[in-house]
Amino acid sequence: MEWAELQQHHQAEFDFGTFIDLYADEPDVLLAEAFAGRAYALKRQGHFHQAIDDYTREIGLNPNSAIGYLDRSLCYDELGDFASSRADYERAIELDPDVAELAKGRPTVWKRRPGTGDATCRA
Repeated sequence: MEWAELQQHHQAEFDFGTFIDLYADEPDVLLAEAFAGRAYALKRQGHFHQAIDDYTREIGLNPNSAIGYLDRSLCYDELGDFASSRADYERAIELDPDVAELAKGRPTVWKRRPGTGDATCRA
């Protein structure tokens, strides 16, 4: 992603949003990629609720997106919704066991948060 390399997340959010608005009737796979791109930009800006919404739209259009589930898992984790984070992470691994390798630096190790009993994933 060129925007990611340049740290231009606001521009990426705008560009993907424009694509989604203009090409709403395009094939699902193109829209899924646009939602994923905008979700990534939103996540990088710390807009986790909005990113979850877009990852959910991506997954709705492409239910076999292991990366979509993995990235949404990260957002849930950031918001403290550890049950949803874990469910999405496990679904990503179920869809593509190799996603664990791709997840280096992402939620790859499950731990218990002290005093809560909640399981979460931490790199």
